[in-house]
Amino acid sequence: MPVNARIALGVIGTACGAALLAACSTLPPAAPNRGTVSTSGMPAPATSTAVPAAAAQPPAPISNPSSGPSPCAADQLQLERAGNSAAMGHRAFAFKYTNVSGQACTLGGYPQVQALDANGNPVAGISSVQATRSYLVPSAAGSGPQPVAPGGSLWFVLTWSVVPSGNTPCPGMAAIQIALPPANASTAANAFPASGSSVAPPAAAAIPQGRMFNQVSSVCDGIHVMPLRAAPKQS
Repeated sequence: MPVNARIALGVIGTACGAALLAACSTLPPAAPNRGTVSTSGMPAPATSTAVPAAAAQPPAPISNPSSGPSPCAADQLQLERAGNSAAMGHRAFAFKYTNVSGQACTLGGYPQVQALDANGNPVAGISSVQATRSYLVPSAAGSGPQPVAPGGSLWFVLTWSVVPSGNTPCPGMAAIQIALPPANASTAANAFPASGSSVAPPAAAAIPQGRMFNQVSSVCDGIHVMPLRAAPKQS
């Protein structure tokens, strides 16, 4: 081979080697071998826990304002005769309850009435009848329980007839025992003579045995009890 040809081939070989070396130097470095990553011993990823909503609390109770005065107790009241009348064989006794306490209380309805004999025992043949009118009281409608201020009073009337409807005589009554209406929940009672006298009644609730009343009034067709009201006479 001629010398010039060998020189040319040598130059070409040298150039190719340089080119190959440059190409190899531009390749990206291989990733280092880091081995297999183990997850053992590592904390588990945190998970969210649902927090229950606070239980609904019932609303606080609202205290109701006072509905008004309480029913009158026996020791808050004084019962007394307020008058009497008679006409055409009929009798009428007026009474009043007065609030002698320092606080208002409620009172209304029909007082409880019992006829007594001269020894203070109930008379079985005489009943009490709730009514709103009679021969001597044309109208006596009540208004139900109502407040009674200290010093205030409520009135009621008892009426009965002394004229029998036939030849059979009517039973006699020597006294009238009066207690508060059932709504006032009191067993205390006062007794008044059945005559027109305004003698003060015994203060004790129970009437002792023994003759206490001398005059007796016939009672025909029961005792008519009018309701408590704010005025002694209906206008």
